[in-house]
Amino acid sequence: MRDLERWPDEISVSNVHNFAHVTGSAWKPEARVEQPVVVSLSLLTCIQPAGSSDDLVKSVSYADLVQRIEATISEQSFNSLLGLLLHLLDKLFDNELATFADQLRVEICLPKALHQAEGVSVSVETCREQHRSKRSIPWTLQLKGLAVSAILGVFDFERQTEQPLVLDLAAQFELGASRSSINDMVTWPSKLASYATAHLRSYRPKLLETYCETLPAALHRIPDWNLRSVHTSIYKPSALVNGRPCVSSLRFAPRHRPSARLADECPSAQRRSNANGHLSHEVTLGIGSNIGDRMANIEQALALLTANGDTRITGSSLVYESQPMYMLDQAYFHNAVIKIATTLSPQGLLARIKEIEAKLGRRKTIDNGPREIDLDILFYDDVSIDELEPRPLIVPHPRIHEREFVLRPLADIEPDRILGSSGLTVANALRSISVVSPAEAAVRPALQSKRTRIMSVINVTPDSFSDGGDHASPDAAVQAAREHVAQGADILDIGGVSTRPGAAEVSEQEELRRVIPVITAIRSAHPKTLISIDTFRANVAKAAVHAGANWINDVSGGTLDAAMLSTAAQLGVPIVLMHMRGTPSTMSKLTDYGDDVMAGVCTELAANVSRALQAGVLRWNIILDPGIGFAKDLAGNLAILRELPRLHEAQLPDGSRLGSIEILVGVSRKKFLGTLTHRDEPKERVHATAAAM
Repeated sequence: MRDLERWPDEISVSNVHNFAHVTGSAWKPEARVEQPVVVSLSLLTCIQPAGSSDDLVKSVSYADLVQRIEATISEQSFNSLLGLLLHLLDKLFDNELATFADQLRVEICLPKALHQAEGVSVSVETCREQHRSKRSIPWTLQLKGLAVSAILGVFDFERQTEQPLVLDLAAQFELGASRSSINDMVTWPSKLASYATAHLRSYRPKLLETYCETLPAALHRIPDWNLRSVHTSIYKPSALVNGRPCVSSLRFAPRHRPSARLADECPSAQRRSNANGHLSHEVTLGIGSNIGDRMANIEQALALLTANGDTRITGSSLVYESQPMYMLDQAYFHNAVIKIATTLSPQGLLARIKEIEAKLGRRKTIDNGPREIDLDILFYDDVSIDELEPRPLIVPHPRIHEREFVLRPLADIEPDRILGSSGLTVANALRSISVVSPAEAAVRPALQSKRTRIMSVINVTPDSFSDGGDHASPDAAVQAAREHVAQGADILDIGGVSTRPGAAEVSEQEELRRVIPVITAIRSAHPKTLISIDTFRANVAKAAVHAGANWINDVSGGTLDAAMLSTAAQLGVPIVLMHMRGTPSTMSKLTDYGDDVMAGVCTELAANVSRALQAGVLRWNIILDPGIGFAKDLAGNLAILRELPRLHEAQLPDGSRLGSIEILVGVSRKKFLGTLTHRDEPKERVHATAAAM
């Protein structure tokens, strides 16, 4: 902090241009290459001795400053931009400069570090004593002019087409005494850009303010980042003919937050946070069952939890099957973790939980015994609670660290959350639990099929590329379904709109007319066969599920109909989120992914998953489809087939990974197979389809 009595004045040398060998260029991110650097330096000092005497000896030589900067930059190569900054501070504090200034502010910028940004800079303000003692020093990483195209706005046309946006981000970190990880920080600029971009594209906010408010919370969850604060500015260049609107915000990490709270200083903010219906508390719940239909118990409990409108689901894990702990002579459990937003107080939420447990038949028998349903409050905001009245309640739950059946699903959604005073993250705590018998894991995914399931496609369209017109009537569709099931199909996918390039548009009424009678007839003939409705329209999906469909297969990943994700959440059925760019009529022009097709698919699919989770779709009801043949060229389709496992490692904007979400791969008779095998007729690509699988 600047001492204005000791250092009331400032001497600056700005924009010193030079070249340095630094790791972290846009061309070769992991190599040390010569690249342009720009240095700005401020001496916090007192100019009174020089000013009152007009004596050059008592002044600072600007030329000497520049020469020292240039010599320091050119004398060696550096593993990171931050390493260069600290080395420059060493040199500056070592010379006669200390006579004139005890405190320095230094910024170094790499204007060519990122393709999508105008520059990456690091800066620090510190005194000689603090720097030499290696005490903790705040330093700032800044991205200037980060260009992003995303959905943002309140008007209908803004919700349909991405528009150019510009971000300025300044993230302040704590540099610890050891400084051993400085070289690891070379990837932080690109990581910050990726997180900020992915969050904007996945959140698709209506307001600039929403992005500024939600981004810092996402960044604070990044592992190994000891963030102090985030300053966000977002510009919307195309919004005004004459002007450029911008919203800026400064948000602190909880441990660095100023003592005065925003709501105390700003009455309007306090009113917003307390307004009726505002879901102001973020809560993480554990849920489990081992009596009766375990999944039905879990889903019924969640329906009761959200029935009053004061609570909504904002995130969920996969479901895991776990061996019982403590009391071993009982059935295996199904366990999951749910994130909710609620207006209920901790005791109010606990009372709701006890009501739900009683309604579903739970009766207290013995500790850790069998139960129809078990709901536990794991975290409530970031507060600690230890109460005896009116009901005993301890939050965070005191036994999380020893329970793999909690840690495993919790790692799906909050892998970087710190568990109490141990300092362990959820992910680290999970790794520390030893598996006695690897062949019989204590906790494993519960809903995954033990074999690959086969989906059969039955298009009730006149113009689908492979079977158009073959199943137009319910009788023909039922006959095809009978044949497909006999040949081993597990799932029947019914589609009423062709999504091939150039296909004619079909109205919602016509799509309903085509698919509903067919689904009704097939359900009557095959009561136990899974039926999927292939549609991107929410109303068609709802009618199809009511007619007997088991899940939704949306080629747009929930992007073409704004109501699709909330509809899937309300119906409580699985939804296939396929990767596609644009629409069926424009996707063939949107095949450029740079050098890594799978990276683009992973990022964009993860954004769709994040939106689905926010809409209340349960993670175990999400199936991913990389979209073979949709906005992909031949090389892109082959790359996806080769690198399919990378989907599981894709990262959501909140830092969690897609993990073991099930994957649907649709290669059947696709054009790229015909190109590879020289088969123009789709029906001649059956063997190629089998080979691709």
